[in-house]
Amino acid sequence: MRLFNNIFIYNILSETKIINDLIKKEGYSFDIVCVHDWLSSISGLVVKNETKIPVVFHVHSTEWGRSGGQGSSVVSHFEWATGQHADRIITVSHAMRDDLTRHGWPRSKISVVWNGVDPERYNPQNCEPEDTDKTRETYGTPKDGNMLLFLGRLTWVKGVRNLITNTIFLSR
Repeated sequence: MRLFNNIFIYNILSETKIINDLIKKEGYSFDIVCVHDWLSSISGLVVKNETKIPVVFHVHSTEWGRSGGQGSSVVSHFEWATGQHADRIITVSHAMRDDLTRHGWPRSKISVVWNGVDPERYNPQNCEPEDTDKTRETYGTPKDGNMLLFLGRLTWVKGVRNLITNTIFLSR
């Protein structure tokens, strides 16, 4: 609790500094404010209300999704309220967009922007053959079998089932 409290207070203090020091005193101009979770959501909305700078809420997950519907009603309320008042909502998958919509978030504000990866960093051609062989051995994958790298929580909104289904389909 103390950690969340400290982060929440830090965000409030940061928003106050942005408004009072950077914008009002020093004349900085910002085109957009982006918040990423419930801890920064209130700060983003305060900046919006005080400055009229548009707010984008970038949603990777929700309290109901992370907790299986058993999470904090306060956190869920912060998320929902920010979704209602943000000028735009960006999420990382169509499944997440649909889930937000089912929970009463305005679909007209939601855009899907997939997380990006550096294809050079994750290029299988850059792997040492010995490392690949060791990984195959560790997981019991045949030499001619496909290996798939997924980085993320194993939850339906991440689309892992679609990834696996499409990988199997494409490999045929």
